[in-house]
Amino acid sequence: MQSQEKDFSLVNNLSFSRDEIEAFRRQGFIKLKGFLSERAIQSLKQAARSKVISARESKSAYGDSFSRLTYDLGTTDAVKNIYSSIAFRTALVTLIGHPLIMTESQSFELTPPEFNT
Repeated sequence: MQSQEKDFSLVNNLSFSRDEIEAFRRQGFIKLKGFLSERAIQSLKQAARSKVISARESKSAYGDSFSRLTYDLGTTDAVKNIYSSIAFRTALVTLIGHPLIMTESQSFELTPPEFNT
């Protein structure tokens, strides 16, 4: 369990209007301006820089369509501290209406195909 002090330094407590909650439930997303602290954003950037590699470097079987890959980003302290924080969980439960389980597998960036003309 994360301390309340750590929660406040990574995830800011937000209140949601009924309209915002309804918009989230209807659309599946809303912009949460100011949700993550600057410290959280910097921690995520650092984690991404350490985990993201080019597809060529990974010698993956994905071919040239994938430009960057990352594995296990969800296992970094930055991500764990954010999704386990009380403020993060409270916001999700408020927006969704029930608790969730966080899962993470792999992430990738696709590169548009180049056509020879």
